[in-house]
Amino acid sequence: MLVAIFFAVLTVCAGYAVLRCLALAKGPAALGLAPSAGLALTTVVSTWSGSLGFPPPIAGLLVVFCAAVGIGLVAHDRSQLAASLDGFRKQDPLAAASLAAAIGVELLSLTIAFGGVQAPLSPHDGAFHVETSDEFRHATAHASWYPPGLAALFGAALQALPWVDTAFGATYLGLGITLVIPVAIFGLASLLSRDLLTASLAALFSSLTYLLTYYPQMWSGWPQLLGIVLVLGLWVVATLYIERPSWQLTVLAGLLVGAVIVVHGTELYTSALVLSVVALANWRRLGWVRLGAQVPVAIAVALVCAAPYLPLLLHWAGGGGAFDVGLSDAQALASGSKTNTAADLLWVFGLDAIGVDLPVRLPLVILGVGWALWRRTGRIVVALAVAFIGLAVIATFFSTLPAVRQVYATTYPWSLPYRQLTFAVVPLTLLAGVGAVRVMRGWSALRERARGVATRRRLERTGRLLVVAWLLVATTALTNFLLIPRRLLSSFGADDAAAMTWLSENRAPGEVLANDTYADAGIWAPYKAHVAILVYRSLDAPGTIEQRTTILANITQLDRQPALAAACALNVRYVYYGAEHSAWQERTFPSVEELRASTGLEEAYSHGQAVVFRTRLPC
Repeated sequence: MLVAIFFAVLTVCAGYAVLRCLALAKGPAALGLAPSAGLALTTVVSTWSGSLGFPPPIAGLLVVFCAAVGIGLVAHDRSQLAASLDGFRKQDPLAAASLAAAIGVELLSLTIAFGGVQAPLSPHDGAFHVETSDEFRHATAHASWYPPGLAALFGAALQALPWVDTAFGATYLGLGITLVIPVAIFGLASLLSRDLLTASLAALFSSLTYLLTYYPQMWSGWPQLLGIVLVLGLWVVATLYIERPSWQLTVLAGLLVGAVIVVHGTELYTSALVLSVVALANWRRLGWVRLGAQVPVAIAVALVCAAPYLPLLLHWAGGGGAFDVGLSDAQALASGSKTNTAADLLWVFGLDAIGVDLPVRLPLVILGVGWALWRRTGRIVVALAVAFIGLAVIATFFSTLPAVRQVYATTYPWSLPYRQLTFAVVPLTLLAGVGAVRVMRGWSALRERARGVATRRRLERTGRLLVVAWLLVATTALTNFLLIPRRLLSSFGADDAAAMTWLSENRAPGEVLANDTYADAGIWAPYKAHVAILVYRSLDAPGTIEQRTTILANITQLDRQPALAAACALNVRYVYYGAEHSAWQERTFPSVEELRASTGLEEAYSHGQAVVFRTRLPC
């Protein structure tokens, strides 16, 4: 977890540097803005560095420099910051404890659930991000339609950690994004509610919610997770702008939008929906004339930040983008809605969006909605919760309508129901925080009205006991829940680690390992054993696709034609059968017994269930 903590601290410090330079580092909202601003700055810097082909470790040094500036400014402002933190602790100790608990719950849950993980749980999306990050790490990245922001950022961060292999490093850098989510939500909630306890409890609820905070780690959805953090920053900027418009907020908005484009452009739809709701709710207070003058500045900043990727993005969008894939997925979703499959998935993700403490959380959310509507505060939060949940419901149950299918395909993959529910977690946790504060203050009022000192003490102790019991049970349930996909999805174990060590010590330069596509730890061999593999997730070799396909289809007959010619041409020296079979991909290799019976293979090393075969080819 040290890599994750390092990355979280690095981004927050870089964010403080941005806010301090823009004179925005004031108040609790600044604490929530720091992760978004830091991720935006480091993403843009690393993307530009990668696109310009700077040799390693220049990109890493630039990212570290951004954080170092922030650390220097923190040291310069230490007296003021210490006074603010001390004031926060003394003014509302319960809020301070809740925020600390939010961060502590995440650290504990991630450490237990992901401790010892050596590679992403997903050898599919995870392998793609590892391979592209490794390209940026070694300054060998090539132009692609996929947004380069995350890979460039991870690659630059790993240049600052040369002793960490890319598969391991990317895993924990992704966890580092999760660690900053409670801080971002705290800043947003403190601005919207004007109550530190509500904000801290919202942060705590977010750390206990599987769908937003932890589910992206299961399938390596780090770009979406990073994009959501950037959108939270935009929400804060928009709220601050309504209260006090400034050029500094305009520049920060441009930086955040530019980072969204290079990280995960589909979150522009999320940003547009959030900003539209905020603008409509405050249309009388919003200075439209000044906004009209400053929006072009934000757009210009965003275009400069995203300039390295814009030509590729426009070319890809001009070719139809993901429309065909989205249309096909919409048809599958429509078929699923007829068989209740889509509805079942919606219910599962809906429950995941509420939290593991469902019996407690759901009444709190309902109470929070009622309070927000009654007091006419927080209606923006309610509106956004309804909007994103409604979009998920429409996509699930009305996907047979031509208009819905067209919009679904046009905005794909943003239109996927689980993605809508993922962002819906944000307003739901804010509403749960409001409801929890109402319950706590109601309990305090009941205690004050109680007769007798002994009765008041019993009520106070009972309240504390209930809160502590809830937190312990919820944290335990969350951790155990996370361990289930960890066991099911893991593609790299101790046996694989031993086999990779042997491979690293015995392979020769130029030799290739035949891996079972993305089904097991063979996909991680380039980073664990420093050996080239036959099938990569993202790196295409058009001239050898036919040869690679032939080898995979005849893996037990490599000493015979046509596989022999292909294996000799590509210098396939080893075949790997991993110990851990990931649920993300079916095995295509036959059983170990069949591989051992092959006349073209001989067992070179085995450890537990992991087996390395050496080829016997008359090349």
